[in-house]
Amino acid sequence: DTDEFLVSDAGTLKRIDYSLIKSSPTHVLLGTTNVTSSTASVTFASNIDSTYKNYLFTYTDCRPVTDGAKIQLRFNSSVGSPDTGGSQYRYAARSFRDNGDLTNDNSNGASVISTSSMNTGNDTSENLAGEFILHNPSGTSGRKVLHGHSVGMQTDTAVFHNKFAAVYTETTVAVTGVQFFFNSGNIARGTFKFYGIN
Repeated sequence: DTDEFLVSDAGTLKRIDYSLIKSSPTHVLLGTTNVTSSTASVTFASNIDSTYKNYLFTYTDCRPVTDGAKIQLRFNSSVGSPDTGGSQYRYAARSFRDNGDLTNDNSNGASVISTSSMNTGNDTSENLAGEFILHNPSGTSGRKVLHGHSVGMQTDTAVFHNKFAAVYTETTVAVTGVQFFFNSGNIARGTFKFYGIN
């Protein structure tokens, strides 16, 4: 970043710092967890701060140990790590599958965030992948919101697509971590990542 380039401008030599012309990535990888055997949960509990306004979380090739489970979320904060209180999460999820079925899952006061209204199968050929953006987790003057989508296969290998949104209702508390887990049983496999968005 401190190196300089010399440029000839009509015979006049000029200098320019590399830091002024280098490319700047829009997504900066901050954490990765690879699950290869039964694990209760995956938690990212560092690097979520005021450095970035928005953070992208992804989960790929994710499969539950228990057949027909749903992936869920909780947040770390000063209230709890994770915050498992009683009614601090509000969420809405809508899923549709390849036969045209539509389902909803929602709550205006829950102890977890459900990211899907359809279950994921645990056969070796069945998996789940998705992503969501968490907005302004370090803010302390408003509720923290997220939105995302996922695609997966149910216990009969039917494919489903899902959209979801959620709110953390603690208005004066910063989110400092995110935990992934299934509503039943452990995580059998999956790659979990998160990025700061410039």
